Amino acid sequence: MLKAKSTLENNPAITSDINSRLESIGDSTPSILPPSSTVEVSDQFWSLDPANIQAERIAGLIVATVFLTGAIIALAVLWFNLGFGWIWYSIAGGAAILIGLTFVGSFFWPSIEHRHASWRLDEEGLEIRRGVFWKHQLTIPLGRVQHADVSQGPLQRPFGLGTLTIHTAGTQNASVELKGLSHASAIELRDLIVRQRKDQHVV
Repeated sequence: MLKAKSTLENNPAITSDINSRLESIGDSTPSILPPSSTVEVSDQFWSLDPANIQAERIAGLIVATVFLTGAIIALAVLWFNLGFGWIWYSIAGGAAILIGLTFVGSFFWPSIEHRHASWRLDEEGLEIRRGVFWKHQLTIPLGRVQHADVSQGPLQRPFGLGTLTIHTAGTQNASVELKGLSHASAIELRDLIVRQRKDQHVV
């Protein structure tokens, strides 16, 4: 053990190689873009805004509540027509399990999804990565960008979030959305993409 440690200490090449590998591993992990940070062209992948987790949880709870209300109405109509019986109890049990999973999923799923979503803007274009079980990697070359805009939904506004929509040439992925950015970052990213595209045309 001491001999191995001495070999590492006396061989700078091995130590340098290990350090470079550790740095490359660290670079693959998305970083959190601070609210006060300026969006810039970089090879670094950035996470979505953490506030998006809470916004997605609220959206999920709203959907689950709508399902719950619909299930209660449907069970009431079924009881009125058939009364209590094994059919009613079977449907009620299945609905209870489904709605319960929906409520649980609306709380835990957004944080899981957040950890598997990232983006970066380099000199070639915008790259978006997302997906928990099925990984999706979408690259939008700057040459295909026609225009970009930023929108803000009613659930995004209280959390200071926004959605960047990029419209591209062609039929496939003609409109690409990047949700979960802070509103300020979405505007900065939009302006930077438009500016980069103009610079490429000038060159």
